[in-house]
Amino acid sequence: MNASQKANLTGGIVLFIFGFLLLLDRLGINIPKWLFSWEMFLIVLGLLILIKNEFKSFAGYVLISIGGIFLLKDYFPDLINTRLILPILIMSYGAYLIYKSIRISNYEQSMIDSAGEEGKERINFITSSALFGSTSRKILTDEFKGGDLTSTFGSVKVNLSGCSIKDDETAVLNCEATFGSIELIIPKDWAIINELTTAFGELEDLRGEVTTSRGKLKITGNCFFGNVKIFSA
Repeated sequence: MNASQKANLTGGIVLFIFGFLLLLDRLGINIPKWLFSWEMFLIVLGLLILIKNEFKSFAGYVLISIGGIFLLKDYFPDLINTRLILPILIMSYGAYLIYKSIRISNYEQSMIDSAGEEGKERINFITSSALFGSTSRKILTDEFKGGDLTSTFGSVKVNLSGCSIKDDETAVLNCEATFGSIELIIPKDWAIINELTTAFGELEDLRGEVTTSRGKLKITGNCFFGNVKIFSA
């Protein structure tokens, strides 16, 4: 069972339990009201995201933290100073972006170095991010492996139309779009495996019908109040 199937299974169980509790509440049985609160909704959504991403999603931990903090605040008002929540969240997200940039840049650089001088123009793994801005990249490679794209209140555009994926491999492109957009231009004959988690967002494949497949691109990650769009050259 892959991560997406686990998330669907967990989501089904959660919906069944929620419906059962709601039924009990409508029948007059006393059910704690916090189970139906918006804080609990964030906690459950964060848990589903973590399960789907094998507990490697920063967004999942953020949603659980926000929901948990405000839920505790409702029952223990003197325990938490809510004025500190926003700056702590901003600092945490900034630290996450710094860590992510360093980790992925080192990996990307190692791939460039291993490819020799020509690798400076042809890289197999792309990392690109936009924070309150936009960025545009064009990649050329015969062995595209995947990448990591992050758009927060911004726009990331990546042209992969000049890339190829080996027939026996699947490239994995992780996309994190939060109040932002990610646009991909890929060959028309690539098959898309959609494992993107969306909440008030969507993934749109605007290439039309794909009749043949010469490469597999798996799209993972999270999309909140944003969109990921796929075009063909």
